[in-house]
Amino acid sequence: MELRRQRHRDMRRPRRVGGSILDEPLAKWMFHNFLVSCFVGGIAMWLYHKPPTLQQPLLDDLEILGGAAWRLTSRVQVSRMTREDASTKILGHKAAGKTASRLARESAAFRELWWRRGNETELGGWRDGSIEENGRVSDEIFTAALETHGHLLEDAPDLATGLLAWAAWLGATEACRKLTSDHRASAALGPAPLLGRNALHVAASRSHRSAYDAIAEAARAAGTLPTLEAQKDAFGATPAEIWDAQRPAAAGRKCAIERVKAADFDAKALAREIYGGRPLIVEGLATTWTEARDAWSPEKLAARDDLVVRPHPIPHGAHFGVEPPRPPAPLGAFIRATFGDTTAPDCGAPGARCGPDDVADLPDYVFDASQDVAGELLRNATVLPRLLDLVKPSAALDARLEGFASRLWNRAARDVVQVYAGPAGAGAPFHYHEHALNALLHGRKRWWLLPPQDAVYSVRHPAAWPPGAAKEACSFIQKAG
Repeated sequence: MELRRQRHRDMRRPRRVGGSILDEPLAKWMFHNFLVSCFVGGIAMWLYHKPPTLQQPLLDDLEILGGAAWRLTSRVQVSRMTREDASTKILGHKAAGKTASRLARESAAFRELWWRRGNETELGGWRDGSIEENGRVSDEIFTAALETHGHLLEDAPDLATGLLAWAAWLGATEACRKLTSDHRASAALGPAPLLGRNALHVAASRSHRSAYDAIAEAARAAGTLPTLEAQKDAFGATPAEIWDAQRPAAAGRKCAIERVKAADFDAKALAREIYGGRPLIVEGLATTWTEARDAWSPEKLAARDDLVVRPHPIPHGAHFGVEPPRPPAPLGAFIRATFGDTTAPDCGAPGARCGPDDVADLPDYVFDASQDVAGELLRNATVLPRLLDLVKPSAALDARLEGFASRLWNRAARDVVQVYAGPAGAGAPFHYHEHALNALLHGRKRWWLLPPQDAVYSVRHPAAWPPGAAKEACSFIQKAG
C-alpha cells in the first residue's frame, strides 16, 4: 500500500526519473514533499506571497509554468488519446484549449509536438516523452514572458534574483541568459536573502548543467563569479560542493545512494538532502509503525471487501488513454486474487497483451485517492500524523523562509492522499515528478533511476521493456521498513 500527497499548482519541474516493479507483494506509502522542495518555497514567496504590483503582468504570464505547461506537454507526448482529448483530460475542458493555444503560440517546441501528434494517422507503437523537449517548452515560454515584460524588472532586483533562481530550477537556459544580460546582470546575480543560495546552488541541485554554465558565464562577465562560487547556503555547501555530491548513477549496476539509519534521520536531514538534490535511503524508518504494518498487511487487506478499487497495470493508465483491462473490484477480492501469484508475464511471447493499448496480460496495481478508499484506510491510523510531523519544516528552516514554509505546510500537507497496493510483478513505467518520501511496509520493490537530464515519461510497463532498455539506469531494491 502506498500513500501519496500531490499538489498540481506549484512551481515544480521533474526532479528525477524512475521506473519500478514489485519483487514481492507489498504495502507501502509515498508522500510528495512539496514543502521543502529545494528552492521553490523561497521563490514562491517572491512570486506569490507579496508580489510587487508593477511587475504583476510578468508574474501573470509566468504562472503557466507553475505546473500546467510541463504536465500538458508530458501528457501530449505519451498519451494514447488524441492531443485534444489528452489536453482536456489533464487540464479540464475550459483550460485545455487556452493553455494549448498559448503554448503553441509562444513555444516552437510545443508547436512541433502539437503538429506531430495532430498528423498521426494512427496511434502506432510506443511513444516516450523526453524531458529535453518538455524543458524547451518551459524555457521558450519563460523567455517569451521576459521579452514582453522584462523591462519591469529594472526596479525590482529581488524579483530578478528570484526569477533567475526559478529559471535555474526549471533548467531554462535561455531564460537564464535573458535574465543576466546587460543591465539585469548585477541585480539577478545577487545572493538570495532567504536560504543563502544563489542561482548556481539551485542549478547544481537540479543537475542542470547548461543553465549552470550560462549563469556562471554571465557572472564571470559581471565580475561576480568568485563571490557566487564561494557562497555557502544554509546547509554550508557551495555550488561546487553540491555538484560534487551529485552521485552519478552507476549505469546497469547498483545505484550509488547514501544510506542512513532512522535514528540519524529527522526533518533537518531530510531538508539537507532535498536541497542538495540527492536521493537517500533511510533504513528502519517504518519498522516501528506497528499499527500501520498490521492494519495494512496483505492478510488484513484481503478482508476489506467493503472498499471498491479500480485496478490498472499502468498507474493512472486511464489518464493516458490506456483502458483498464478489468472492472472495479473489492479491495479484498483484488488482494486474494493477485497476492501470492509470482508468475511473471512473458511479454516477448507472440500475441502477448503488454501494451501499449491492450495491457490485459500485465499484473494490476491499485492507485486510489478517494475518500472512500484512501480516506477509510487512513482513518484512525497514526501513520499520517507521523509522516506529517516528519516533513514539517524545522524551526530553523521556517525562520529562514520567514514562516512561509509552515504556512504552506498547514495549507497543503493533506491535499491529496493516494493509496497503492500491488502483487509481485506489478510496476510503474519510467516517469518523473517532484521529490517524494516513500516508506515500504511489506514486501520488496525494485527501482530503476536515470539522471534527471535523461528523464522520460512513458506508459511502457517494465515487463514490456525491450532488452537493454534500462542499461543506462542504475537499480536498487527497497526493503520493508
